Amino acid sequence: MAGSSLTAPLAALFFSNGDFVNRGVITVNSLNSNDVVTPGVIVLSEANAIFSNAPDGRLVLESTASADQLFAIRAAVAVNHGSNIVNAGALLYQTSTGALNSFTNRGVVALNGGRLSANVIVNASGGMIETTSNTGSLVNATFNLSGGTVRASGGVLRALAGLNTQAGLVEITSGGTLIVGSTLAGNLFLTNSGTISMNNGTLRSAGLINQAGATVLATGPATIASSLHNQAGGVVTANTANVTVEGTFTNAGTVAMINSFGRFNGAVVNSGTWSTDPTTNLFVSNFSVTSAGTVDADAGDVYNFRENFSNLSTQSNTWDTLNVTVGLTGAGATKFVFDDVAANGTQSWSHAGILLTGGFLGLPSPLSNGVQEVSSFAAVTGFQSNFALGRLEIGNAGTNSLVMVADSFTGDGNTAALFVNDLFIFGASQLIVSNDTRVYYVNANSWSSANVTLLGNAEIHQLQVIPEPSALLLITAAVGLGWLRRRV
Repeated sequence: MAGSSLTAPLAALFFSNGDFVNRGVITVNSLNSNDVVTPGVIVLSEANAIFSNAPDGRLVLESTASADQLFAIRAAVAVNHGSNIVNAGALLYQTSTGALNSFTNRGVVALNGGRLSANVIVNASGGMIETTSNTGSLVNATFNLSGGTVRASGGVLRALAGLNTQAGLVEITSGGTLIVGSTLAGNLFLTNSGTISMNNGTLRSAGLINQAGATVLATGPATIASSLHNQAGGVVTANTANVTVEGTFTNAGTVAMINSFGRFNGAVVNSGTWSTDPTTNLFVSNFSVTSAGTVDADAGDVYNFRENFSNLSTQSNTWDTLNVTVGLTGAGATKFVFDDVAANGTQSWSHAGILLTGGFLGLPSPLSNGVQEVSSFAAVTGFQSNFALGRLEIGNAGTNSLVMVADSFTGDGNTAALFVNDLFIFGASQLIVSNDTRVYYVNANSWSSANVTLLGNAEIHQLQVIPEPSALLLITAAVGLGWLRRRV
């Protein structure tokens, strides 16, 4: 059937010999509304007969068809190189005896209000399955192979029996939604070994698993309405995007966020690399870093904690949350904000840094909260490869927060120590320093001792540079010379 068009309220067409190649247009605009059990059908009855939609062929189920109406292709083998457009009803691929058959797509399947059903739906390299409006459904198990594309762009695409293989490209754009499973929330897991690209889209499933070598990419607003597990070797990245992960997020691979905003409503566990430049992260629930995990932040990054932060990392050489010249104001430094807007109680921060005294001169007086003199800020080894922080903010103008910083590794023989360039405490907020823990800071806002509670042998000290003795002699000599000159 080349270059021709067939439009009909089709009941049945039977072909007893050979294959069927469609190079024109087959349009189904209405079936018998009283018969939704027996579909309209094209039957190739010869054994091993192939139904093929050529690259220039089109098979169209018009929107005038009832949602319950069916149209079936019955053949031993069914392959689409052209276009299957299902605007209503259901397109079925069956064997010559009426059982569901496998279907291979190497062209375009557009589901804009209709359904596609086959025993197995294989979207091969070069194939595209998409929904651009309304709701389209893949009724049976679907395999998106390498080189294939599944796209929800402006509509809702439902993979009712799951994307059993996702090795190709999934695109969710223009307000589109992909739902994996038979419920509207998505009740089947999606395992990604290819690429999932999101720009103003939503992905709903029982959970997204991003395997080694796979990528989840957001270049605009993106919502993952499930848990997310990024395995070792996997990449989750956002570039100028606003990303929300609704469920728990476990990262063993790489998270890279550039000029973006990330909201994480569930607990986050990082045992891989968490990289930001510059980005704001909002952790609504607990954020935990395991011994293998690291945070590689940059100037201008903000990490906002609504609950607890547990840092058990041993990767001090790759951890970077300072990003300011120590001693200068850290307005552009990496910032941690503890802001318990829900008033849940005391937020806990388990800190992995230890007491390093390089650059210190003598002992503070008093020992618990006196000034610690240093030879220079650059000489203070506590700021070097020691989980140091650019700025810590507790509370804000409208919120009073309670934060307790404590040792991540109690009993290891080391005294825990937080070295922070700027320590800002707002309103009646409180910093509680736990036993065997010290806090050293350079700059502060207008908080007072009433904003700090020391437990047990805890200490807090401001760092101040004291010139070397030789510099002091020069200053004294200059002062004396001036005095002598004034006496002349």
